[in-house]
Amino acid sequence: MSAPISTELPHHPLPSGRWVSADGGGQDLYLPSSRAADDDQRARTTVDRPVEALRPVAPEEARQLAECFALDYLSCDEDDPDLRRLALEPYLARRCDALLGWPADTQDRGRWRAVHARAGEVLPYSHGLTVDVKVLVEVFERTAYLEGSADRPGRDAGEGAGDGAGDSGAATTPGVDGTDDRPPRSRPALPLGARWSAVPSAHAPGWTQVMTIWQRLGVPVRRHDHGHLVVELFALPASEGG
Repeated sequence: MSAPISTELPHHPLPSGRWVSADGGGQDLYLPSSRAADDDQRARTTVDRPVEALRPVAPEEARQLAECFALDYLSCDEDDPDLRRLALEPYLARRCDALLGWPADTQDRGRWRAVHARAGEVLPYSHGLTVDVKVLVEVFERTAYLEGSADRPGRDAGEGAGDGAGDSGAATTPGVDGTDDRPPRSRPALPLGARWSAVPSAHAPGWTQVMTIWQRLGVPVRRHDHGHLVVELFALPASEGG
């Protein structure tokens, strides 16, 4: 007869995450996580966090979410930069983090199209799983600007005054401080149950594909306080060397 599985918790404090019984019985006891709350109104202490937020993340679930996230994270389109933010927000616990990690060299510039993602190894971390994902990405180069484009080099507020385009006296080209005065793009209604993807179309006027590359990501996946899976995305501190 097999020995009973120990369920005794250790006396010393543990970091957030999963603890496996010392007798090797294979039982996982998921302890209340000490990570910051996703919703300060609903979880102000460790005992306020609902049980749904503490359920173990299945590797299959984590791989699926990580592959979808990787495709949107490594896609961008200079002609519609806000689409990437719309696509990333549902993956994240904090909507503001959807602006992080623009894949091209300059924020809101360039055009990348992630076309294939493969999840591999899954490693546990303090309160979730990190998924190794390799992504095939098509990189495009601007070859021409469309007539009247706000991003066309050399265009200023006065250009087009003869046809009334510059009467307002305000430039529409994004400024050096990163602000963008272009009006919001009109979008069609999403089909029922659908959500936005950042992956742009395969062909676009003024763009030519110049290379296809593999990129590798380590995507941390955990449960939100509401129970669904989210990607843990935040900016890393700068190195001491600058």
